[in-house]
This record gives sequence, C-alpha cells and structure tokens, in this order.
Amino acid sequence: METKAEKESYFKLLNGDGMETKTKKERYFKILNADGTTYTREFQWPIPNGKSCDWLPPIKGRLALCRNAYHVLTLSQLLEWGPEGPLLVEVEIRNKSVTDGKKIGVRNVRPLRIIEQWNETTLRLFEADCAERVLPLFEKTHPDDFRPRKAIQAARGFALGQIDMDVLKTAWQAAEFSWFKTEDVAWYATWAAMRAAGKVIWNFSGEDAAKNARNAVRIIGRGTVSRDAAWKAEWQWQLQRLSFYLNT
Repeated sequence: METKAEKESYFKLLNGDGMETKTKKERYFKILNADGTTYTREFQWPIPNGKSCDWLPPIKGRLALCRNAYHVLTLSQLLEWGPEGPLLVEVEIRNKSVTDGKKIGVRNVRPLRIIEQWNETTLRLFEADCAERVLPLFEKTHPDDFRPRKAIQAARGFALGQIDMDVLKTAWQAAEFSWFKTEDVAWYATWAAMRAAGKVIWNFSGEDAAKNARNAVRIIGRGTVSRDAAWKAEWQWQLQRLSFYLNT
C-alpha cells in the first residue's frame, strides 16, 4: 500500500511538480547477452572487464537505425525495451546520432563498465513493484481473488532466496488461471503479476511487467486523472524506481 508521502509524490508528478531536472550529463547503455552479443546475435560487443574498452570502429556512411549504426539507450529508453538480456553496459558516445525516440543510433561508441545492479534479483524486485502498483485495478473487480497478489509475493520471495523455483512456478500457474478469466485493465494487471513471477526474468518480447502496468493505467486512468496523464505518471514512477535499483 502506498504511503501518504508516496501518494503526495504521485500527484506532484501528475501536476508537473517534483520532476527531476536534467542537472547531469545523459548516460547511455547497451543491453547484451552474457557473451556480449545483441539479442539478435548479429554483432558481438567487447565487454569491459574492470576498465573501459577501446572505441569501436566508427560507422562509415550515413547513419541509419537498424541498418548502419551502433544502437544505445538512455535510462528512460530502457523502460521501453525491458530486461532483454542479462548484461547492461554503460557506454560513451560521441559525434552525431540519430533516434526514433525508442533507441539512439551512433557512429562512435565505447563500452565503459558493466552495471552490476542489472541482475535477476534487482530486476525481479522492480517487476514486482511495477505489478503491485496496478494490483488494485485487478482487485477492484475481483476482490476475492488473491492469486495475482500471491504471485507478486512469490516473485519477491524468489528474488530474495526465500522460496524455490517450484513454489514460484505454482504461484505463476495460479495467477494464470486468474488471467484466463479477465479482460481489459484486469487482464494487463494480472499479466504484469505473471511476468514478475515468470520462470525467466529475461524477456525478449518486450511484454514485461512494467509495460503491462503502464498499459493497465492507460486503459482506465487513476481516479479523476486522464488516461494519458496516468500513463505518463506511471512511466515517471517506474523510471525513478528503476534508477533507484540500478543506482544511476
């Protein structure tokens, strides 16, 4: 349950107050598989091992997303992609770049360091937090069904080493039965709980708990707040929460 301070902070965000101003240089990241390959496995990035890597060979010719560029993400854009791989590397870029809002294409880049906080424990806790935020939207129409709530509790318990995979799987399967009976906002809220309690947190479909939580509030809004405003506030809350877990 949200504290009074959290609720006040939430409404400040909706009113445009309390948002962090950009007082420090933008940071950029790359999500990779454990061996340094991208999720499409088309290119293998060097992995920094205690020290920064050299600059990668510069991209020649005209920059073009998905065709001729190194792709990197801001912290905000990480929310769009979700936990696509087990390795998050902070990178440095220089010179010109192109973007479609969801990713950035650059000509020059070098890997700086591995973000150690990007791991299954912290990301599962983050996913559980996101799912719990929209749980009341499910319980409002299904007040006697506690299976999604138990799935979120199981996700946290597994992340902290308090339960094993069998218990987590049982909680996930129970939440799935709830999901079968839902639609609209409750569907997304339940799916968020299921994603948090999934067997594998690394997700290549983009349908993680955070995204489903945002979809849930976009359908219904929050109280007297419009759907778009609620979605933006949820995004901002998730961004601050992810920054907290990653210590960025």
